[in-house]
Amino acid sequence: VNRKLKSDQLARKKLVHYTSLVDYRKRTNAAFLAAAYAVLYLKMSPEEAHKALLSNKNCPGFVAYRDASLGIPFHNLTLIICLHALQKAHRHGFYNLEDFDANEYEYYEKVQNGDFNWIL
Repeated sequence: VNRKLKSDQLARKKLVHYTSLVDYRKRTNAAFLAAAYAVLYLKMSPEEAHKALLSNKNCPGFVAYRDASLGIPFHNLTLIICLHALQKAHRHGFYNLEDFDANEYEYYEKVQNGDFNWIL
């Protein structure tokens, strides 16, 4: 995103991030990506980023994330809670934008490679 925003070729174009209004999970995931960018790169607080997402009165809101179990969820994590966690992880060095290796994460996320799918 930063590369596109700084590109001379794209300087007069708008960058649009959109998702479905129908699929509430995709909408929540897309909102998290946009808000995470705002928190990590634009240095917005989680509250500011979340408020920007809710500024459209036609937005139906967002669903909470849940644990991966098949039963009744014991932990519902709202978008704002996840943004606070991301900010805290970044502030304490658990997540560094400069050395995060998405390929390594995807490798270890597979069951045959250990199913390590937590980012602390």
